[in-house]
Amino acid sequence: MLWRAVPTPYRVLIVAAVVTAALCAGFAVGHRHASNTWALRYLERENELLRTVETQTSWARALEQSLFRRSIDLEAAYLQGVFDVQARTDRTISDLRAGNLRLRHELTSAACDLSGSGAASGSDHAGTLPDVWRTAAEDLVQLADECDAVVHQLSACQGLLRIHQEMK
Repeated sequence: MLWRAVPTPYRVLIVAAVVTAALCAGFAVGHRHASNTWALRYLERENELLRTVETQTSWARALEQSLFRRSIDLEAAYLQGVFDVQARTDRTISDLRAGNLRLRHELTSAACDLSGSGAASGSDHAGTLPDVWRTAAEDLVQLADECDAVVHQLSACQGLLRIHQEMK
C-alpha cells in the first residue's frame, strides 16, 4: 500500500537506486574476491621464489664453505711442504758439513779433478779447494731444495686455480 502511494517517477528512481546499489555491492564483492585471488597467487609465487633463492643460497654457502676448507687444507699442505723442504735442506747441509753425507760419484770425481789440478800446480790455495767444494755442495743442495719449494708453491697455485674454476 505504501508503495502505491509513492508517485511513479519516484518509484522508478527508487528501483533504479536499489538496482544500482545491488550492482555496486556485487561489483565491490567481486573486485575484492578477484583482488584477494590475485594477491594469493602473488604471495604463492613470491614464496616459491623465496624458497628457490633460499635453496640456491644454502647450496652456494655449502659450496663456498667446502671450497674454503679445501683451500685451507691446500695452504696447510703447502706450508707443511715448505717446512719439510727447509728441514730436509738443513739436515742435508748439516750432514754434508759433518761428513756423514757425500754427493754422488759423478760430482765427487769432478771435485777430485778440481782438487788434483789445484794441488798439482803448487798454489797456496790447494788446501781450500775441499772447503770450496763443500760450500759448493751446500749451495747445490740449497738450490735443489729451493726448486722443490717452488714446485710445492706451483702445486698450491694450481690447486687454488682448480678451486677457483669449480666456483664458476
